[in-house]
Formats: sequence, structure tokens, C-alpha cells
Amino acid sequence: MFMRFLVAFFTIFLMAKIGFGGEVNYIVAKVNNQVITSKDLEDYKKLLSYRLSESERGADLDEEEVAETSLKRLIEDKLILSEAKKEDIEVPGSQVENRFMAMVSSYPSRQDFEESLSEKGLTITLLKEKIREQYLMQKAIDKYVRSQVDISPQDISRYYEENKESMVSSPIYVIYIAKAQDRDFLKSLGELIVEKDIELAKNLYGDILRKVESEEKELRGEFLSVLKNLREKEFTVFEIEGTEYLIYLHAIKEPRPLSLDEVKEDIYRILWNKEFSRLFAEWIRELEKKSVIKVHNDL
Repeated sequence: MFMRFLVAFFTIFLMAKIGFGGEVNYIVAKVNNQVITSKDLEDYKKLLSYRLSESERGADLDEEEVAETSLKRLIEDKLILSEAKKEDIEVPGSQVENRFMAMVSSYPSRQDFEESLSEKGLTITLLKEKIREQYLMQKAIDKYVRSQVDISPQDISRYYEENKESMVSSPIYVIYIAKAQDRDFLKSLGELIVEKDIELAKNLYGDILRKVESEEKELRGEFLSVLKNLREKEFTVFEIEGTEYLIYLHAIKEPRPLSLDEVKEDIYRILWNKEFSRLFAEWIRELEKKSVIKVHNDL
């Protein structure tokens, strides 16, 4: 839901960035007394496509599915905003102003920003109102959903016991890295490490030979691709952007079972997100029941 809130702000941002070349703007849905226009829908569709992960992009979502998902989320936003406006919720002007100035700063100058707004038929007043509404929505979500999420230590322990087999560490690469301009020197250093001893090499060249212990996800991409072709106690010398590197694979620490203490924060996040999603969906269903929603079939 936090990412959804960022998407909402990004939608406002694009309002000042993207034009639609005089396209016809019509009503596609009404939520109580609020309308959702075709431009609103197009804005959100662009944002939805932007936010999709690589795997989701590979799923080849058709235009109709994207439109339906976008409209569903826009309707939810209107429901939340309606509920928020019923509450005596204050949004400090400074909060709105800070967000507004962050948008302005993305342009070369204030004049460029204002000219862009004018070209899109927008005003500073309208933009600030949209920002204020997004903060209202977030505060309503905090009150009715976020504050209700409760994950106990017992919940975390139960999840750990039920999923213990999958709670293992990633392999750890224990490597030594050195860099220099002299490729032959690095080759000689690698041969010294392999033929003699890593400790001897560290004593002689400790100022340039650095030990690293990392999981795959923490390693630089170029290093990881090289490591994939090495066995333990092997080295290679390669170039990156004009600099020669030595990499020596000392060992690979195999995955090991992780204790509850090591994973409890990750488990908490998993359970929190799951419970938040459940409570949010329940809240939206309740809002739908007491609202008048009319959707035009032609999207």
C-alpha cells in the first residue's frame, strides 16, 4: 500500500509532465458525487504500466485488463477520499508545500515548471489540492487500516515453525580482490596465492589485497559473472573500465539454517503486509457497500 501511495503522488507529478494533445475527456465512472474521467484513467494506466515488475510485463497483460485494474484502483481512491473528507483530518500546509516544492525542483527552473502547468491546463492551486487529497487519503488509511494491524511474537514464531525448511541462508562467497594497472603483476599475485599461501600474500600485499564475504545479491554484477566460472582456490584477472582486477575464490560457505532471531524482522514484514492487505480489502468492501458507484461500460 505504501508503494500505491507513491504511485498516487507520481500520478500528480505526471499531471505536470505529460500532455495529451487535445484528447476528448469524458466520464468513465462516478463514485458518490465524484467523477473519474478518461484522462484520469489514462494517467493511471500509464502509471500502472510503469510500476509493473519485469515478470509482470512478461505476462502480456492486454489493454482491457490494464484498464479494468486501473479503474478499480481509481474507484478505491475515490472511496478513500470520500471517507477521508468526512473526518476532521488536518493536513499541514507545510506538508503540502514541501511536496509541491519537490515537484518544482525536478524542473530546470520555476518558470519552466509554471509554463508546463499552463500548457496542460493546470494551476498551482489545483496541483496543491491534489497533493492535499493524497495526504488526506493516507491519513484515513493510517486510521482505519494501518493502526489495526497487529502482529504478535506468537504469530512470528508460528510462521517460523511452519516455514522452517525454507529459512536458510544464501551461499556466501569468500573472495580476495586486488586492483592495479599492471596485469602481469596481478597474475603473479594470483599465482603466489594459489601456489604458496593466502596468508603470505596478505603479509606481502595486504595494502591492495582485500577480503570480501558476500551473498550473490551483494556482489557487483561483473564480479559475480566472473565468479560463476571459478572453482574454489582458483583466480582470474580481468578488466573493468580500464582497471585490471584480480579475483581469487577462497571458499563458498554453503547455506545454513537460519535461527528465529535472524529472520524475525523479515517474517514480521511478511505478516504485516499480508494482514494490512486483508484489512484494507475488508475496509474497501465496507466503503463500497455504503456508496453509490456507477461505471460506464465503454472504457
